[in-house]
Amino acid sequence: MRKAAEQYVRWAGPRLTHEHRGLLHTGVVSILCAVIPPSHMITATLVALLAGVVSIDGAEPQAERFFVESSAILEVGEMPISSPKWSPDGKWIAFSAAKGNGIGLVRPDGSERRTLTSESGSGYKFAWSPDGSQIVFRAAQREKGPRQYAFRVVEVASGEIESSTETIKDAQPPMWQRGPRGMRWTSHAPSGAIESEWREGGAVSIRAAEVGPPALIQRARGFWLRGATTAQQRKVSGEIGLNPVWNGDGTRVAFDAQDTIAIASPSQPGTPRTLCAGQHPAWSPDGKWIVFQITRDHSHAPDDARQHTPDTMPHRHDDKTNHRIVDSDLWIIGVDGTDRHQLTATPDVLEVDPDWSPDGSAIVCGTEEAGRLLVLKIGRR
Repeated sequence: MRKAAEQYVRWAGPRLTHEHRGLLHTGVVSILCAVIPPSHMITATLVALLAGVVSIDGAEPQAERFFVESSAILEVGEMPISSPKWSPDGKWIAFSAAKGNGIGLVRPDGSERRTLTSESGSGYKFAWSPDGSQIVFRAAQREKGPRQYAFRVVEVASGEIESSTETIKDAQPPMWQRGPRGMRWTSHAPSGAIESEWREGGAVSIRAAEVGPPALIQRARGFWLRGATTAQQRKVSGEIGLNPVWNGDGTRVAFDAQDTIAIASPSQPGTPRTLCAGQHPAWSPDGKWIVFQITRDHSHAPDDARQHTPDTMPHRHDDKTNHRIVDSDLWIIGVDGTDRHQLTATPDVLEVDPDWSPDGSAIVCGTEEAGRLLVLKIGRR
């Protein structure tokens, strides 16, 4: 009887949907427990096999994983776009125009597309306010010299733009902080901290007992927490990194460490924890998962000895030519470094720059195709 049961589980397992498997477990296990004497050795084995508590041949049961239930393409223009970001309320998706020169806005269903600004450099690392009512960005002031920036805040509802009065050299991309007095945006430059006045956030729920998340200073080698003085600045990571992104409660930051996803915690200074190869991390709303991309460029063609795997650094190349992305898919990994799995496998679509929706039900990403974003509705099984 056990042999027959094992053969059935091997046959049925791959053919059942998550819902069907749940029904099978509930119904069959109940029947078995009722009709087979407790003293019979087969009872525990069958119940465990069918319920997924143990698996055949001593292997661990497969962990729960994300999958794409459906997808939708958003047509938002004819020019290349990138870096889509959900609004905190999930009602809008903002994105960068070609070469970072502008910010666009669209509903998740593709409607109400409009342009917020077309200023030079504005699309690079813009940031939504915690209540979703505003976006802050840097605007390059090229007529005043290289790496000169002014800061702007645009009201999403009206399109009105508030501008800073000064131009700052080498200012880093702005971020928002929450605190007892509401919310504010902040940045950093060699000349020191740049902070806006505190402003009402429009919702009591965004207020916090302390100011956070911490302000990061990105340097050539690593990230530092900004202090009142240079002496009070504290190193978070000594790794060369890109695309730092805080989790929801501001306790951990994920970033690219030379084509590797890493996590650092300000409360635990030291060497960041490396998760796996990949780029452009984004946190799940519950802070338990990270979605990221694994990208292959033309210097890693199929017949190239440097062909990547998910365990190597795929985007590096040592030639000096202008590289071109030829393959890119999305992956997901637990923040503890376990349960890494592939979310997309689409040779004809290059998924890049993922961002998780606030309710956790969807992921938006760029596609490397002019004017197109991709919204993936995701489930778990």
